[in-house]
Amino acid sequence: MPEGGGMHGGLHRRELATLLVAEGGPFRRAAVARGACDLADLAPTLLHLLGLPPAGMEGRVLSAGWDAGADAPPVPERLALPGGFRLELSRQGGRRYPDALLQA
Repeated sequence: MPEGGGMHGGLHRRELATLLVAEGGPFRRAAVARGACDLADLAPTLLHLLGLPPAGMEGRVLSAGWDAGADAPPVPERLALPGGFRLELSRQGGRRYPDALLQA
């Protein structure tokens, strides 16, 4: 598959919802970070917590879990697609995350 040519799963809101739960260590107690993320962000986050550089990885470090200052809401975007479809996205930390594919 060419780069940007597809993904596992679908583009329905329920299939794109990501939940990550962490406890202890550096994580803020009872914090709920509502930022955008996907599975590509897990490895860079874990490497960062281990003190290792996430060099060359596509994802970003999800620092809102331990840094309240990094906990900012994502910026919503909409992208018109052929065939009367619209892709709703969230932009955060220099990345775009798909939220849903809808008929316009």
